[in-house]
Amino acid sequence: MSYSLNRFLRPLKNTDKTIRIFDDRNYPVHTINPFSVIRIYVNNSNLNISLSGNRTIVLDFQSFEETKEALSKLQSFIDQLKQTAPTVVDKETEKYIEKIVQIASADGLSSLNGITASSQSIVVYGDDNLDIAIDSVGKTHSITLNWSGILPIDKGGLNNTEFSENELLISKDDKVISSGFTINDETISDNNLWTAGRIIKQISSNKVVFNVGDSQNNQFNLSHNLGTKAVIVQIFDSETGESVETSVLRKDENSVEIYFNKPPKNDEYCVVIS
Repeated sequence: MSYSLNRFLRPLKNTDKTIRIFDDRNYPVHTINPFSVIRIYVNNSNLNISLSGNRTIVLDFQSFEETKEALSKLQSFIDQLKQTAPTVVDKETEKYIEKIVQIASADGLSSLNGITASSQSIVVYGDDNLDIAIDSVGKTHSITLNWSGILPIDKGGLNNTEFSENELLISKDDKVISSGFTINDETISDNNLWTAGRIIKQISSNKVVFNVGDSQNNQFNLSHNLGTKAVIVQIFDSETGESVETSVLRKDENSVEIYFNKPPKNDEYCVVIS
């Protein structure tokens, strides 16, 4: 059902007490008591009329501009009838009617801005990525915000969508991009970054401990199998923990030889190779 500015109202007569609303078929579809009108406002191309008793009338016009003109025209009709109220309704009756309107509207309207449909949408200007939807059940209105597309940095986003799991990100110009490095404890690669736990585990795993001494030999060949001659050999007294200076020969990438001046006692020294 649609309405037009030049059709929805007829000129008032001196005897009129109410306002009749006509649709584009010239059928009278609404009758309004001017004293029951609580609020009139425009929502896009809809003229919303909030009435006492939790009632709302919505008139759908062709354009926003036409709707604004219709609001002014209807308001003038309401004002005109209210001004002539003393000849039709005495002041005490008018006060009584206004009191009834206040009581009837005390609990609020079962609608949002006078719109009684269960679902409404809000047009967002200046932001193509944002959608707003409203679902109404009685006097409860749920507003849902939806974002589509890429969120720019100035709005808290990354301005990018092409990322892989566990990538380390860096900023560049107006977006966030991949640094080319990935946090990965499982493999060894030039592009992998280890966590602190993985580094500690790796250091701990590259360590071999021997207890040496048999009261007979002063030379011991120890196989560490670390695959390199670049190892650190530390020797200390097993009981006191004091470091011991002695001769060490890195024979090859997987073994060392240790020489003592005299044969150490059983397990007298501890050798740590890392």
